[in-house]
Amino acid sequence: EVIAPALTKLVRLVGSDDLAGMVHDVSFRGLTFRHCDRARWHEHPAEDEANLHALDSAIYVAGAARCAIEECLFEHVGGFAARFDRRCEDCRFAGNEVVGAGCGGLQAGGYGPGTLDVNHGHEITRNHIHHCSTDFWHAGAIDIRQSGGNHIAYNLIHDMPYTGICI
Repeated sequence: EVIAPALTKLVRLVGSDDLAGMVHDVSFRGLTFRHCDRARWHEHPAEDEANLHALDSAIYVAGAARCAIEECLFEHVGGFAARFDRRCEDCRFAGNEVVGAGCGGLQAGGYGPGTLDVNHGHEITRNHIHHCSTDFWHAGAIDIRQSGGNHIAYNLIHDMPYTGICI
């Protein structure tokens, strides 16, 4: 059996930063996501030297509110299982299992210095994240950057080479 992934993102939910144009109230429940690829280091933009905006994810969410990823299985995805990027508010990553991801389970991050408090209020609970960071050894199971007011609880995290939760 040969598995040759071609996509770095399996699902993209992208709205705008203004409230009227945000994607909202979309849920994924009980689905399996497997075998997506990742961008190579030389393919990342040079200005993103800390890789804050280039890390791949099976489900990419930006410009969104009240979206949920629940009770899904992520196996051998190239980057993170999911990413709440730029402006995301009150999203949920709960009850998922993530195994063999190139990075980790969830990465939530705003724009960085200068644009504050646009990524916040997420629920990250009851996930089982293990045997990840296979490609990016410095990735946490749960990685939070420029995102506040989140509820992170009851996650089972083990067999990670670097960190469990990085805030």
